[in-house]
Amino acid sequence: MGCEQELDIGYIDALTGYLPDFMNLSYPLQYLFLFGTCFAGELPDSIANLKSLKVLRLFDCKFHGSIPTSLWDLTQITDLDLSSNNFIGILPSSISNLRNLTFLWLSDNNFTDPLFRYCSTELLILDVPNNCLTGPLLLSWDANLTKLVHLDVSNNCLTGPLLLSWDANLTKLVYLDVPNNSLIGPLPTQVFIPPKLLILSISRNLINGTIPSWVFELPALMSLDLSHNKLIGRTLEFQSSLLEIIDLSNNYLHGTVPNSTFEHRNLTHLILSSNSFSGTIPKSNRFSENLIVLQLQTNNFSGTIHDSFTGSNSLRTINLNGNGFEGPIPKSLVNCTNLEVLDLGRNKLLDNFPHWVGNLPNLQVLILRSNKFYGSILTSETEFPFPMLRVLDMSNNHFTGPLPIKYFKSFKAMMNVDEHFDLEYMGTIGYSQGYGLTFYDSLTMVIKGSTIEMTKILKVFTAIDLSRNKFQGEIPGIIGGLNSIRGLNLSHNSLTGHIPKSLGNMTKLEWLDLSSNKLTGKIPRQLTNLISLGTLNLSQNRLTGPIPRGKQFDTFSNDSYINNSALCGPPLSNTCGNPKATQPPPSTIEEEDSEPVSGFSWEVILPGYAFGLVVGLVMGYLTFSIGKPQWLVKTVESVGKRNGKRPKSNARRLGGRRN
Repeated sequence: MGCEQELDIGYIDALTGYLPDFMNLSYPLQYLFLFGTCFAGELPDSIANLKSLKVLRLFDCKFHGSIPTSLWDLTQITDLDLSSNNFIGILPSSISNLRNLTFLWLSDNNFTDPLFRYCSTELLILDVPNNCLTGPLLLSWDANLTKLVHLDVSNNCLTGPLLLSWDANLTKLVYLDVPNNSLIGPLPTQVFIPPKLLILSISRNLINGTIPSWVFELPALMSLDLSHNKLIGRTLEFQSSLLEIIDLSNNYLHGTVPNSTFEHRNLTHLILSSNSFSGTIPKSNRFSENLIVLQLQTNNFSGTIHDSFTGSNSLRTINLNGNGFEGPIPKSLVNCTNLEVLDLGRNKLLDNFPHWVGNLPNLQVLILRSNKFYGSILTSETEFPFPMLRVLDMSNNHFTGPLPIKYFKSFKAMMNVDEHFDLEYMGTIGYSQGYGLTFYDSLTMVIKGSTIEMTKILKVFTAIDLSRNKFQGEIPGIIGGLNSIRGLNLSHNSLTGHIPKSLGNMTKLEWLDLSSNKLTGKIPRQLTNLISLGTLNLSQNRLTGPIPRGKQFDTFSNDSYINNSALCGPPLSNTCGNPKATQPPPSTIEEEDSEPVSGFSWEVILPGYAFGLVVGLVMGYLTFSIGKPQWLVKTVESVGKRNGKRPKSNARRLGGRRN
């Protein structure tokens, strides 16, 4: 290709300002590449002088305004890319003048007209996601689009029914992507089956009715995404042996899932969550060695989880939360060495703590909440178990014994986390024939006193919830070393002793719940260092003494402290130093910020107690004789009662850049 035919100045940041006039060009330019520059303003009308132009690529610039009508006079153009600018308006019918147009890229602008009826009969690719297209999606054009391979109208404002009339027009269609619109009504039932369709995505619309049989009969289908609609009814067996991605989540589907759905040998993502599917996972099932994501949460599946996880599996996410699975956890899960998320919460599982899961080198999220687990937390034989764990939720079970000190010591991913990077979410990318779909991990957890469903999990999110069990003993001071966690919930257990002052090192804590235990002593002053703390609950304990003041502690209400009869000071009405206020017995009063005493023995403390009693009597006599010393009593300032809670602070498709 001669230099007189091509002008390529793509991604040269120094080029700014307005696009120069094309009046004086003296050679027949055929290829013009201006992508990634900083040209702004409107396209000049003089672009019509480039009569020989075949390829015009202006993506990722700063052009704005309407497209000049003169552009449509360039009848030799085969490849037009105007994506990632700020163009507006309606594309006129004169676009049909571009009879040789093969590739049309218009994504990430503000176009408002569907323009489908103007398409060239030579068109291979029509890519218009992330615009403001309105009206229905009419795939029954008068034009004979026998060559169309790729259609992407995702993330627009399309409404009305999805009118598919394939006839014989779209026999070469490979990619149909229409998610994130407002399409309504059922999918059509009488449709010619495109024999080459690989990618079908109609997610995040308002499609209702049943899934028509032609969807299951697509012979070459590799990726199907019908998630986040209002589909009802049952699923059938998929005829394609090439399936890699099946996402039917967030619908109203029910009934049993065909056994073959679990067994497609190429399957990488099976996502059936948030439906009403029932039945069991077949005993004979052996998941595909390529399976990365298995999400069956929030359904009515039952039975046992079979030992079907072989050593050659690729599983990264297993989410079975919110079903009726029973029995023990299969030990074959130890073969899932790539596993990052294991969520078995809200089932009927009956087992001891699966300490062997601590051997999984990449496990980051472990959810066992609301099952029937029991017994003491057995320690893993591994020297450093759970090296990558960031979220642990074992709440609402029947665990007993002391808190797992060894595990607290080994949770390295909850210590000293460097957060100086862009916020990222946990998930995977599923690829089919070069097209990428991003799948995010999710979890449901009690956060700041409310059950929250997190549809995305930030990679910096860390939390521990061991609440509603039967744990006993003291809270180990070592837990304060987990200085990167956002939430700690140890409530509704039988924990005793003092609140460790080392908790003051957990400066990223946003919620702390130690309520409904048997904790004694004073609230450590070090807790005022928790500058991110939005919710605090120390109620239903046996705490004593004044409530610390300052920083976040000035924001918490009575509810944070109720039913601790010997606590005093704001926000409680029980004023410290009030002689009529209930005071704790002398033997329970300890020096402020003191750690719990281990090896409690009356033989050891009785002499000290007697000495303290004598000193106390002498000080009492002096106080009543000469007045109370100023260093002994501090003035308590009342503060307004305020609620201590603070509010917590989907480009589904991963589009590839064209060359």
